[in-house]
Amino acid sequence: MPEEVRQYARAGEDIRHASFHRIVVSTCSSAGMMYQIGLRVCHFTHVFLDEAGQATEPETLIPIGLLSGESGQIVLAGDPKQLGPVIKSKVASAFGLGVSFLERLMGLPLYSCGERGYNPKL
Repeated sequence: MPEEVRQYARAGEDIRHASFHRIVVSTCSSAGMMYQIGLRVCHFTHVFLDEAGQATEPETLIPIGLLSGESGQIVLAGDPKQLGPVIKSKVASAFGLGVSFLERLMGLPLYSCGERGYNPKL
């Protein structure tokens, strides 16, 4: 880890320290540790998911579950046309887990490109 980043990192420390900070950076699966320390829905006002096109839908639901239900904002960043989730289970693939949450959302009519382009109100 670069020295200029190390001063902000809390690797190996008690995860409870993260609950006292306004900004927490984590992987989707590591966000599950937040539940172990008692954090629940409404703890975070914003969740930013980078490389959301590569995460399975269940993975994305881990940090999203900590989001404020009424005013929370989710930002999904990534390219659903590039590398998708890596699924090794045939059963999981058969049930659609090979499609990321981002890709599934982008396939909804709400996000489709019409004759006039995309909906600017979104």
